[in-house]
Amino acid sequence: MKKTFFPLALTGAWLLIVFVYDIIAIPYLLHHTSGGAQRPATFLMSSIKVAIWGVFILSILTSVLFFRQLKKTWYINGSLFIISGMLIMGDYIDRPDISYGYNVTTDSVGGYEIKVKTEYYDMTTNAVRSKSYWKNGQKDSVWTTYHKNGEILQQQRYVSGKLIK
Repeated sequence: MKKTFFPLALTGAWLLIVFVYDIIAIPYLLHHTSGGAQRPATFLMSSIKVAIWGVFILSILTSVLFFRQLKKTWYINGSLFIISGMLIMGDYIDRPDISYGYNVTTDSVGGYEIKVKTEYYDMTTNAVRSKSYWKNGQKDSVWTTYHKNGEILQQQRYVSGKLIK
């Protein structure tokens, strides 16, 4: 008996790859970046967009490349195309331009390399999102996370890479 390829399995495999990557990357980002839970949350939202774009592109490619296999299940592929397309369009309609960014400065003080990373919600208004410090490559000093209105959301103190509670 001839085994047939199910084209929608490509979409499932794509979503599984994105999910596994998120499971690995989010805990890493949570412990190795400034901004508390904001950076992993931002990564997750970006990852969801990548997953949606992947579904959209795969729904087009599988329709073209596997036309004969999709004769019976065309409505599933068509639904994925329409839903992912609507989500993509909804993301681009009436959204403000986002100019997230960061600056890193490096200085040498008393024989130590000091890095200061300042993340911004908006580079045009310099709305600070977080400020973090590294001393010789290890987390150091007080890491501060700010709300968009400038209020302090969280502060964490590090000494030689270890969180002080």
